[in-house]
Amino acid sequence: MTLTKRQRNIIDVAQWILIGIMLFVCTVVYVGNVKLSNEDRVLKKESTYIKIYSDHRIHELEKENKELADSLLKITEKLKESTVN
Repeated sequence: MTLTKRQRNIIDVAQWILIGIMLFVCTVVYVGNVKLSNEDRVLKKESTYIKIYSDHRIHELEKENKELADSLLKITEKLKESTVN
């Protein structure tokens, strides 16, 4: 059985529509996964909450922690100097 030109055109259009829908669905799923991986996650395990950070957030927290530690060291050094004098 051979298809007419009109039937082939209808099948081609239907295929392109399906390809477009599948591409849209894959994009939505990918963007959703990227968004989930960038968010912090909190897990509850045996009445204990565990917060899981993304790599980017961990880097920010390490930087902030270092800055806070440095500022505390400066303050303690100033306090020591003021108590000695």
